[in-house]
Amino acid sequence: MKKVNIAVIILFAVIASSLPAFSQYEVPGMNAELLGLMDSARKEENILLAIEKYLKVVEKFPGTDEAGEAYMAIAETRFLMGEYETAHFNYEVFTKLFIRHKQTPLAWYRMGLCSMENGKYDLAVEEFRRAISSNPWSGFVVPSKTGIANAYYKKEDYIRALREYRWIFPTREIEPYVLYQTYLCYMKTDNDRVAQITADDLCRRYPLSSEAKFIRHPEETVEIKEGVPPSTAEISEETIEILAVPVEKIAVAETHALWPLDRQVWTVQVGSFISEENAQAQVRELKKKGLDPWTQKATVGLDNFYRVNIGKFTDEKKAKELAAKIKAEGAMPAHVVKIK
Repeated sequence: MKKVNIAVIILFAVIASSLPAFSQYEVPGMNAELLGLMDSARKEENILLAIEKYLKVVEKFPGTDEAGEAYMAIAETRFLMGEYETAHFNYEVFTKLFIRHKQTPLAWYRMGLCSMENGKYDLAVEEFRRAISSNPWSGFVVPSKTGIANAYYKKEDYIRALREYRWIFPTREIEPYVLYQTYLCYMKTDNDRVAQITADDLCRRYPLSSEAKFIRHPEETVEIKEGVPPSTAEISEETIEILAVPVEKIAVAETHALWPLDRQVWTVQVGSFISEENAQAQVRELKKKGLDPWTQKATVGLDNFYRVNIGKFTDEKKAKELAAKIKAEGAMPAHVVKIK
């Protein structure tokens, strides 16, 4: 009898393995709709509308690989737009819903970067460590180790930061940055002799690097931001790409007049575009509807975003009322953003 049962089990396994793989959520006709939504989201030029389309994928087809890709796209978009708190929340949800996803290390790493931007350095250290432990062979190990060292540096724990920097085995692209940070740590701990040795080593091995330039000609720099690469314009693109962190605060150029510095100001964001032309096209359409749109250029790292906003409010409640009205009309996405 046992032999018969074993034979039945083996036969069942063979049959099951020959069947096409379906997600537990899949139903007939789902693939066409799912792929259509994903394709539409990828092609959408208004970033806010793209996020809404990705959210539909997550809501309608949870548990699918596409849902994981969509949720990660939402988080990455928020991160690139400089919305670090929202992005952190999105990455956190992703790590809970898609525990063994191939992009989990990236999600933990980005969470660490968001926490750094929000000044939560202890949390950042924990998240960078999770990025490493989730896949010790991923491409985010060295950037995460760098992030841990940077977090201790920002906490002004220079001895611990120095130890972390020295434990990094960086690629050639980011080694100048690691050496530069090591030099700063020695300077902060009044170890001038070793600091000078480190500086000489950096200038000898990477004489054309931005970091060597700052060491040789500090009087030419307007400001050196400690704990991050010196500037987007002067550090190599390769370093920025590998570190995957915005190295400058968002530079915002507004078309409206400046408001008094002591006021808090909110606006309703209805669009965000990579193309300035598309942003201006939406502005023209909104003006035809009698609204008061204005554009805002945001530069994050090497990327420019052109945001379309409506109005400026010193009362957050009024901004929320306008956003709710726009959403109710169903014409476009809308969310309240604090701009001051």
